[in-house]
Amino acid sequence: MRRAGVLLCCCLAACQGQATRVTRTEIGDTVLVHSALPRFSDTASFVLTRTWGTFDGPVEEEFESVGAFAVSGSGDVYVFSRGVGLLRFDGDGRYVGKVAGVGQGPSEVGCAHHLAASGDTVAVLDPCNQRLSRFSPGQPPSSWRTSVSYPIRYGEDALLFDGDGALWMGFLPSIPAGGAVGFPRPAAARFTADGSLRDTIFVPSRYAARCPLLTEWQYHVGVWEDKREQWFPKVKWAVGADGRTAFGCPTQFELDVLRSGQPLLRISKPWQPAATTEDERAFYEQWWQPIPPLPEFRPAYARIVLPPDGRTWVWPEQPSQHLPYNEDSRRIGRAYGWQPGESGAFEVFEPDGEWLGSVRLPEAVKYSGYATTEPVVIRGDTMWAVYHDSLDVQYIGRFEIRWPTK
Repeated sequence: MRRAGVLLCCCLAACQGQATRVTRTEIGDTVLVHSALPRFSDTASFVLTRTWGTFDGPVEEEFESVGAFAVSGSGDVYVFSRGVGLLRFDGDGRYVGKVAGVGQGPSEVGCAHHLAASGDTVAVLDPCNQRLSRFSPGQPPSSWRTSVSYPIRYGEDALLFDGDGALWMGFLPSIPAGGAVGFPRPAAARFTADGSLRDTIFVPSRYAARCPLLTEWQYHVGVWEDKREQWFPKVKWAVGADGRTAFGCPTQFELDVLRSGQPLLRISKPWQPAATTEDERAFYEQWWQPIPPLPEFRPAYARIVLPPDGRTWVWPEQPSQHLPYNEDSRRIGRAYGWQPGESGAFEVFEPDGEWLGSVRLPEAVKYSGYATTEPVVIRGDTMWAVYHDSLDVQYIGRFEIRWPTK
């Protein structure tokens, strides 16, 4: 490609002997942005500003188990509470009404893998009934059959409305028996009014050159597309409601953001990999077959999130959490072992690719980037997430970022 020029942005004065913080390089139709340091050196924090749900109140407001939730553009919150149904609350936390009950009928939802909201319309990915349903006030519900039960895609990648109100679904293609899903790999497609899939987004084959791990049938289990994914670098992607898509190979902290009508944006930063413990490697080599010997270090990141404000949020791969085998785990039938880490900090990048800084999750919010935890909703400096109190009661919380003072 033709070199168009090099732009150096010295956010720390080079004349004083300090290193360049952000370097921008233009090569053809690609802009490379490498941040040696974040704009904010201290980690930002979240502050809880609003809560949905109660500890002791009407059954609709006691979230025994949140299956999924979504937030509309006006701030209304839709919650699928298992055993109760699909519920709607306004932006101030007040209960508005039940959208759908629990069941198999056309106006019911069996279970919710993911929700998406646009205006007064909410869409539900319902693997129990193997369908995608849409509910709008004053209109009969509409639904389409889906051939895949679990997994469609993890959390943030599963279902979204774009800025034009079109509904997109991420999906896992059928995995050939004894084979693998190759590239270019379909990642998401748009639903038309009659339920047909159109405008498929594919993951380009070039990313498989650096991340050759393919989804294979023998490694597909439960809600996991590929149970090796948390240890071995596998191509990651994300689709944003603002029309952006992102792809990356987490062998290093680098990813590409595609923006309509603009150059491709390649973002990178320094990276300290999380280690895999010797005990963890020994456990899986002995008890969880088939799986290759685990590498010493984990991939750079587990999930890319594209909020509508143009920023890019990346969840680094975290060290595993050990699950000891005790009376509680024996009682619920859970084997001991390890699960993806559920605490840490997002890395946030500005629309131009600059590394803004790290934002640590609240202690009560559990997030892994995988189906082991509920997804989060992020818009600007606001995050909605499921959180648990000291009695393990579930709520939906709205959290605001408090950035450090420069």
